[in-house]
Parts: sequence; C-alpha cells; structure tokens
Amino acid sequence: MRLIPLIPAALIVAAPLCAQDWLTATVTEDGFRSNFPGQPLVEPIAYETEFRLSLPARVYRAADALGRYSTTVVDYRDVGRVHNERSVACLAAKGANQQDGDTCQNDFVMEVAGAMDYAAARFLGRDGAKVTHYGTYFLDMVSGRLIQLTNPDGSRTYVAIHQHAGRLCP
Repeated sequence: MRLIPLIPAALIVAAPLCAQDWLTATVTEDGFRSNFPGQPLVEPIAYETEFRLSLPARVYRAADALGRYSTTVVDYRDVGRVHNERSVACLAAKGANQQDGDTCQNDFVMEVAGAMDYAAARFLGRDGAKVTHYGTYFLDMVSGRLIQLTNPDGSRTYVAIHQHAGRLCP
C-alpha cells in the first residue's frame, strides 16, 4: 500500500521533463503549414534544379532531443520565364548555326513535371542510406512522394516531397 502514493508522485515529477511544446508554423508566403518543436529558424538558400537553374528557396529548421526537423520550400513560380530567357539567349548566341539536336530548347515543362522526382533522387542517392520505403503520398489532397531511409549510423530520415501552387517542398 505504501508504493501506490509514490507512483503518481513520480509521474507528476517526470511529466515536465518529457513535455515538449510543438508549434504549428503557418507560412502563408511560402504556402505551407508544418509542426516544429519550437520556433523554426529560417535560412534563405539557392536550390539547384535538374536543369541547372538556381531558384530561391528557404529552409525552416528546428531541433529537439529526439531529432532535427526541416521544411524546404523552393519557389518555382518564375521558372517558366527563366527557362524562356535561357533558351532565347542560347538561340541568339548560336544564330544561323542552329542545327537539330542543339540544346537551346525550352525545358520548362520537363523541369516542372520532374521536380518532385529530381528532389527524391537527391535523397535516394545519399551515400550508404538504405531505402526502407518509397511511395506516393497525399497530404491535404496534395500528392507527393514519401521516402524513409535508414542512414549508415542507424538514424532514420523521413522525407515528404510535395509540389503545389508553384512551390516545391522537398
């Protein structure tokens, strides 16, 4: 009978040590909502696409004792214009020497269509990581890819990749 009062006391003392305040970050300008263990830090980066364009992106990061969490948002909204400008400049430089098979084509459609798969390939190509799951994923009716990896050190990486409203979230 003496042990019964000690058990609830031990749980009450231990509860604050396990508590974690997770925040839901809604970032309207980048078009996403995500949960983080605390306020995420924001880092602007340049994201290199499959067709070697450098697009503006932001990485939102937070960490706790259990892991590191991040959301990357790549802005693809201007990629059509950038591809068009590159194609026009290429054609102008080649002038009358343009021949079939030259690489001045506008790859805008292929860039956008393959953006999620290119982002997935970057994760799948990690040295020593073992793929434990790769599949289609839906979140709020937005399709995407879901990847689970086991890293060489035994840690796990969970990736959800989505493309919506001109943005890529790898």
